[in-house]
Amino acid sequence: MSLMFAKLKAIVYYKHGDAKKLVYAERPKPVIAPNEVLVRIKACALNRLDILSRKGIFKIEEYMPHILGSDISGIVNDVGSNVKDIKIGSNVMVYPYLYCGKCFQCSSGNENHCSSVKIIGSKIDGGYAEYVKIPERNIISLSGKFSFEQYAAMPVDLTTVWNSLMTRGKLKMNESILIWAAGSGAGTIAIQLAKLIGAKVFTTVGLTNKIKRAQQIGADLVLNHYKDNIPSIIQEHTDGKGVDVVLDFTGASTWQRSIDSLRVGGRLLCFGGTSGYNVDFNIRQFYTKQLTLIGTYGGTKSDLIQALSLAEQEKMLPVIDSILPLKDAWKAHEKMEKSKHFGKIVLTP
Repeated sequence: MSLMFAKLKAIVYYKHGDAKKLVYAERPKPVIAPNEVLVRIKACALNRLDILSRKGIFKIEEYMPHILGSDISGIVNDVGSNVKDIKIGSNVMVYPYLYCGKCFQCSSGNENHCSSVKIIGSKIDGGYAEYVKIPERNIISLSGKFSFEQYAAMPVDLTTVWNSLMTRGKLKMNESILIWAAGSGAGTIAIQLAKLIGAKVFTTVGLTNKIKRAQQIGADLVLNHYKDNIPSIIQEHTDGKGVDVVLDFTGASTWQRSIDSLRVGGRLLCFGGTSGYNVDFNIRQFYTKQLTLIGTYGGTKSDLIQALSLAEQEKMLPVIDSILPLKDAWKAHEKMEKSKHFGKIVLTP
């Protein structure tokens, strides 16, 4: 059979809607360009972005039928004619942000600032499939120390959290930080990284069965974001001052509480809004407390490589909640939407 007519199995959706819109179907196998690599996918982890895209909060009708999935690990199946440094059969991870590679920001090592940056699985087919094509510059070779499932749980969260806490947020030893949503992939990595830095970590969960797990990965105090008065308890445990830093990627439901929890001169870090993007807050409170708002989007390949180095030393590892077959992606989506997971949900073809 000609390569251009070869097929692969993938999870596809043809219109926005609930998790049952995800269909296990055949799609054309990607044909690589000279500077691209074809990866045979061994594992792909879920992200909240997948849920938001599928539901239509991020509308992408013009890209349908669409294949989700940003967190990818696998084996190099083929390489383009211009690819010299990546060998067929290599175990690899995918840096999930596509960028032009030519502009000033890309040339300066700030590819996540590129005006054309986009994440794999958003406006380009991603990893809910047997194969995916990736630009050579997005490929990271792996030592093979961990399973493909573990490696697939790393790219988005390691990149994003490192960029937010280290590159942009400058979290320091002996500072205090509030991290919302300990059970999320980003939350589990942020807790571990903050403890490695030497910060005091406050975090939140929505279910009591997640408290112990959050403590096991380093949280000093775990609160319930549905029941507890978070700012009041934070004040009690910081001598009435508040925390130095809040990491808030949940948005509308937590934004005001984040501001209330910060000390004078504190820093609010944000790279998402899973509960909503439109917020109201007291501007006077913001400037009288002399707060700093730091927005981050993804991170650089360098961010991922630095974080991966710590993972390889087993100092900061993703937490795997569950591993499901690709055909059951809809079940994985429903589990994530109900927040019944702690850590990453991973799909395997």
